[in-house]
Order: sequence, then structure tokens, then C-alpha cells
Amino acid sequence: MVHLAAMESVVELSSALDDERDLRRLRASLHLPYAAVPGLAPAFRAERLARALEAAREQGGIALALRDGGGALLGLLQLEPLPHETRHFARRCARVAYLDAFGTSEAERATRAAALLASAAARADAAGVDVLWTQLRAIDYALQRALDGAGFRFADALVDWVARAEALALADADAPGIVHGASAELAGACGELAAAEMRFNRFRAEPRFERARVDALYRELGERCARGEIGAHFLCARGARGELLGFATLDWSARRDAGAPHEMAAFRFLVRRSEAPRGTGTALLDAGCRWLRAQGAELLLAQTVLQNAGMFRSALRLGFRVEDSLYDLFRWRAA
Repeated sequence: MVHLAAMESVVELSSALDDERDLRRLRASLHLPYAAVPGLAPAFRAERLARALEAAREQGGIALALRDGGGALLGLLQLEPLPHETRHFARRCARVAYLDAFGTSEAERATRAAALLASAAARADAAGVDVLWTQLRAIDYALQRALDGAGFRFADALVDWVARAEALALADADAPGIVHGASAELAGACGELAAAEMRFNRFRAEPRFERARVDALYRELGERCARGEIGAHFLCARGARGELLGFATLDWSARRDAGAPHEMAAFRFLVRRSEAPRGTGTALLDAGCRWLRAQGAELLLAQTVLQNAGMFRSALRLGFRVEDSLYDLFRWRAA
């Protein structure tokens, strides 16, 4: 049982999060997406979250707000369905896509976050959701306490990287074998590479997800990347005989005036294990960063699992630095 202060209550947001008081509160939060990235405008982060909340509702998700008696925002939780994972695993999946609570102490934040999680978990259980997934900044001990109390358990750890595009130590041209542009002909090879080589991931770490279904999920991901259905740009590394050695997809935004990041999604950056010591991963990362810089990118973000030592070497060699670390956590509905 979570005991809130008098006049504090959890309510479902019925309209877009556009109240100026709410946005001011969010702009001041240290726990917004990309909060640790220097130079990223707080206003952009708050407005991005507001848009994400509205989009989540349109897709069947909900947003829960914790407010005091005067209506001031004390905490926020976004819960959204995961239809893709639900289809693959034959289990109803959803995620807590955003969680934060405000307070004058860590204990107060933990209590308020726990109230939001209790409400979200009750709604998810009533809807027959089998598993909830979320990500948590590793340094946020208050939310760790709240998530642990709500039954969430650790699955794996991730590392966020950041770099200024102009400061990267990039080669003058792509390495031999780097090919830009999506190709349906590569779909099968990219799918098999993804199924075989994506060894470190939240779904691999959770034994209740069947291995064959996890393989099928990553196979489809690789195929969609090759066909250009995911991300803004696809590139791959091919060997002397034309064999696929690795691939990457890049996401980016041109909203530099709003302080938006230009992102490289590292979870779609994959190299065959045997190629890691040969510099293929570095060559792909180098080529991707060069492409992003040519588009006018200023801030590059990347993410990788903690166990990916090859990505660590490549990122550090080019000039990225570790910015933050995250945990993946799951909560399974009681039988």
C-alpha cells in the first residue's frame, strides 16, 4: 500500500499535456529524456515528451499524472502497448515509456513514483498485460526503489554515448566495403545476422521469452532495416566476396534550431563477431557519423549494451564519450 500525502492523487490525463505549469515543471526536471546531454534545450525535451504522450494515447496508451489539491504536477507516467512484441511472443506486452516524480527528497520522489506505478500496474493487470518493460537511469535511486517495490526486476544494462560531430576523429572517406543505401536483396542476410549476433539484449536476458521467438523478432528487425523500413539511412559493410559483415541504420532529426539531437541508434548497429577484431565496427560507425555530419548533424547520440566491448572501443576511438547508463527492467504479472 502506497501512502500519499493528503490531497495528492493519481489521475489519467484526458487531453494533451499542454498546461504551461506542467511544461515548466518538466523543463526543470533532471530526468527528462536526454537530460544528461549538454546543450540540449530543456524546452525541446519537455515539448518532445508532451508530443510523445499524445502519440501514445492515439495508439491506445495512457498517461497518468500525480497532482496535489491545487492541480500542480507531482509526477508523470506514460504507459503504452507494444503490439509488435505482443505478436512475436504471444504474450501481451506493454512498457512504462516515461516515469518521473518530483519532491523535496529522494524518499518523497520514491513514494510518489510508487503511487504512479501501483496505478499503472493495476490497469495493466486488469487489461491482461503479461509483462511490463521499462528503462531507468542507473543513477536514479529513488525510481529504482519504486520500481523494485512494484515488482520490476533487472534484465540488462545500457550505455549512452554522445559526441559533437565537428570534434569526431573521422577518416577522410569510407573504408573499402562500406555501402550506403537500403537494399531488399540484403534483407535475408541482415535478418540472419541479426538473429545470430544479437546476443546481448533485454529479451535474450529474460529466460521466459522463448529463444525461437526472440530469434524471429531480431530476424524481422534485420530484414526491415535492410529494406529501409526502419531509420533514415541504411549502410552496411561487405567483404571481398560480397558477404555481409555488418550493418547499421541511422535516425536523425533536422530540427537544430529547436535543440533536437541527431541520433545514431546503436541497437541497430551490428557486426559479425568474427569481424570485431578487424575494425569493421569502427569502419561502420565512422561512415555513419560522416554521413550524419554531411547532413548538418551537430550532436550525435549512440546507445549500446554494457557487454558490447567492441562498440566501446570503436566509440572511444572516434571521440564519443560515455554520457549516461540505463537499466532494462521487466515486471511479470503474477500467475
